[in-house]
Amino acid sequence: MEAAVRFPRRSAFRLRETVLTYAELDELSAHVAGGLSAHGVRVGDQVGTMVPYASAFPLLYFGALRIGAVVLPLYPPPPSAAARPRGAARGPGWSSRPTTRPRPPTWR
Repeated sequence: MEAAVRFPRRSAFRLRETVLTYAELDELSAHVAGGLSAHGVRVGDQVGTMVPYASAFPLLYFGALRIGAVVLPLYPPPPSAAARPRGAARGPGWSSRPTTRPRPPTWR
């Protein structure tokens, strides 16, 4: 990474309390690249990542790119949606089934 050479101490990534410098990102993504290669990932292979909101994402992303893999970010549902029971997203009191039978129209 060119930025790691030019600006090794500059902040490259920040997520909440986690801050990585360009030098740290370069070193850690190199380790990830080595691990992916050791597991058989090659140039052009697709690598799915399901950690878009975690500090590990840039390490996995740049590690995969280093070996020429194609990164596929997969986005799970937000934690709040995953914790709700099925159907709760519609809001309280809403039902897909009518609670009473609709009245037939009256013709006068």
